[in-house]
Order: sequence, then structure tokens, then C-alpha cells
Amino acid sequence: MEINTDKPREKKFKTFNETFSLCAFALAFAFLYPNRTNAVKRAVIITLIILFNGGQLFWFITYTLKCLYTLDILNFARNMTLAVVLILFFIKTYYVIYATKDFAPILIKMSNDLLAANELEEDYQAIYEEHIRQGKVGQISWLLIPIVLSAQFPIYAGICMSIESIKTDNFTRLMVHDMELLFVEDIQSETPFFQCMFAYNCCQCIVLVPNYCGFDGSFCIATTHLRMKLKLMTHKVHRAFAHAQNTNELRKMVNEAIQDHQDALKFYKEMQHVYGPWLFAVFMLTSFMISFNLYMIYLLKRVDPKYTLFGLVGVLHIYLPCHYASTLTKVGEEIGPDLYDTPWEKWADPEVTKLLIFMIARAQKTLIVTGNGLVVFNMELFKSIIQNIYFAIEAHIVVPSHTWGYKSLQRLRNVCIRIGFSHGCAASNTKNYSKDRHTADTHVKLIKPNLEPLFASELSYAARPKHDNRNSRASAVVSAGARVTSAPQRNGTACRE
Repeated sequence: MEINTDKPREKKFKTFNETFSLCAFALAFAFLYPNRTNAVKRAVIITLIILFNGGQLFWFITYTLKCLYTLDILNFARNMTLAVVLILFFIKTYYVIYATKDFAPILIKMSNDLLAANELEEDYQAIYEEHIRQGKVGQISWLLIPIVLSAQFPIYAGICMSIESIKTDNFTRLMVHDMELLFVEDIQSETPFFQCMFAYNCCQCIVLVPNYCGFDGSFCIATTHLRMKLKLMTHKVHRAFAHAQNTNELRKMVNEAIQDHQDALKFYKEMQHVYGPWLFAVFMLTSFMISFNLYMIYLLKRVDPKYTLFGLVGVLHIYLPCHYASTLTKVGEEIGPDLYDTPWEKWADPEVTKLLIFMIARAQKTLIVTGNGLVVFNMELFKSIIQNIYFAIEAHIVVPSHTWGYKSLQRLRNVCIRIGFSHGCAASNTKNYSKDRHTADTHVKLIKPNLEPLFASELSYAARPKHDNRNSRASAVVSAGARVTSAPQRNGTACRE
């Protein structure tokens, strides 16, 4: 009897868990992996973990309420930046467990599609490989964002204490998040209570990280997978017209492409249903987090490195969903032109032409990703958030001229003049201005000289003593603003605020 020693050929494309192992591990570690058989068990374990951290939650809530009661607005804003992260953690955790029956089919569908790629030809597999790489970029991004967000607090406190301990033996002990601990204020900085609390807080950072890595990363992977399905569908139609031997074979291949299109649209609806509530929560809470960070910088009158980094991470938190959703919308808009570019006129088959017309007509419906139908996620949303951040900084945050934040504010001003204002004016005057690059550049040249005095008055005010009369600042701003409104009209319309 001959023994077969040949090893089975390893599959090139594997399941979701093996292809995106970091995302799958984070989902499992955070008890969010959609296993329908243990949903209740996962909810109980998560609740026990939250109860384990209940002491810190008690101190955090009581200190936040104390700050609000005593009108300690600075520490209240500082606590609210972290409260946003905690609220999003609670909402996401129990929502994903509740939506297990809807979330599981999405991962199963992606696994089945990946395994099916092993039977396809090389040109199809090339499309798979390209989109898998893009999905892994989103996976890595959502791995780095929560790690930076959580690790900066213990690392910052540790570095500050280490540097100060070198200079003096009587250094100030900094907690991971400094606050007054109710009932233990007298011993919170003494050994060994301080060391135990520091380790206790580090455990909470570890609990938060996989929660954000898993579900948030799966959104980037799911949108990339949907883009891949749409690209495969259009590629199949092109192959049908290029390689079909007769009309019957062409009709059969086009019918298969229509089924793939319907399958992709079904996946889109399932994805929108699962991720919609989470996207709405991300938009609302991230906006609050950025607002509280800006307000805290306004109260401090300086740019705090720790909370500035915290705010930048919040910006990235909203940027990634906007970027992936916008890319999906763009691919959906390209389906119609891609299908029309097929050599349908060479075959002159009425039935195939009708099928193609139906596919093109269905592709006209934009694939938008929304947060519960209330917020449309795209790059326009992100751009509007960035513009609002800039105007908040310019209007309210006073940065002294001797700090590095003063130069950062000037650089941000120049970028906004070039990008933000040109976009805003072009968007608000669509009837009078074309959207081409030349018109936008001409428009910036028109408004930029007139806006410079306005920004100069704001920045010069930052360097003045605090006892200066605010009326002088107001008059300077009004006079500079008058120059903007009195700008000479070109192309029939002037850009006004």
C-alpha cells in the first residue's frame, strides 16, 4: 500500500479570522466577537469587568460632579474629554453584543467571499489582494489610535515623575489621570496606595484598547470588502463582453454579474444597519471630545501637549470613518461609467443591452454611509469639522506670542485661508462660480489680502496684556471685517462672511 506523503496545498486566501487576525483577536479579547451561542455569557463577563473598575468610575464621577458644583470648569472640561471615551466604550460594548445576530452574518459573508477567491483566476485574485491590503491598513490604523490614546496618560505621568525625581527627592506624584479621590484624599499620594492606583489605572487602559481596535477596525474592513465586491462585479462584466463565445454565454455571464451586484447591495444594507448607530455615536461623542479639548486649551491659555495629542487622536477617530465611507461612495459612483465603457455596441444584443441599462440605472443610487440616517459620513463632513475647529481657535483661543502654540496658530491660519476659505466660498456661490481649480485659486487671491488684517488683529491681541480694553480689539476686528465686505466684486459676486 502506497502512502501519500504530499501535503495538501495551502490556500492563498483564508477566512476573516486568519486574514485580519489582529481585528479578530481584538474582537475576541474585548468579548465582542459575534458568537451567537455565548452572547449572554459575554455580557455577564463584560459587566463583571466594569464592576471591577467600579471604584475608579465612582471616583471619576464624584470628582466630575464636584468640579461642576464648585464651578471648577478647567477640571470639569478635562474630565469630560475622558468621559466621552468611556461613554463610547459602554455604548459600543453593549450595542455590539445586542447586535450579534446582525454582526455575525457580515463576518461570515466576508469569510465565504475570501475562501471563494481560491477558485478564481489570477486577474480576480489581484483585485482581492489589493483590497485586502487596504483593509489591513485600516486594521493597523485602528490598532495604533487607541494604543496612543490610552498609553499617553501613564507614559506622560511616568516621564514627568522620572524627570522630576532626578532633580529633587520631594517630587510631585502624578496619577494616570489626576483627580481627587473621595474619602482617600489624604493618602492618595502615599506609598503603597499610589502605586496600587497607578497599576489599577493601567489595567483600565488595557481594557479600553481592544474594544476600539476590534469593532472600529471591522468597519474599515467591511467597507473595503464592499468596494472589492463592486470592483469584481464590473470586472466580470468586462470579461463577459471580452471573452464570451456567443450570445447565450454572454447572457449567462451578465446574469451572474447581476447576481453579484445584488449580493453587494444586500451586503451594503446589512453593513449600514449594523454600523449606523455606532457611526452616529462616534460623530456625536467625538465632536464633544474635540470641543472640550479646545475649551480646555482656551482656559489654560496654552497648548497642553497631552490633551492636544488627545484632541488630534479624536480628529483621526472621525477622519478614518469619513475616509473609508467617502471612498466607498466614490467607487459606487464609478460603477455606471465602468459598465457603459464595456463594448456592448459590438454585440448589439437587445436583451444584454437591457440588462446593462438596468445595472447602470441601479448604480445611479449613491452608496452613502450614514449614522442612523442623520449624519452622512464623507470627506465633506470631516472638512466641515476641521473648519469649525479652526474658527473656534481663531475666535476664542488666545495663545501668547512667546509660546510655540502661537506659531502653530499662524500656520493653521495660512492653511485654512488656502483650503478652508476657498472651499467655503466656492461651495456657497455655486451659481456664480465654477468648481474648477482655476476659479478657486483666483477667488483665494481676491479674499486673502482682505482677510490678513482680520487675522493680524486677532493674533496681535494675543500678545497684549490682559488689562487691555476689549473694545479696541472689537473695533479692530470690525474695521478689518469691513474691508472684507467692501472687497471689489469680481466675476459678478464677492465672497462675504
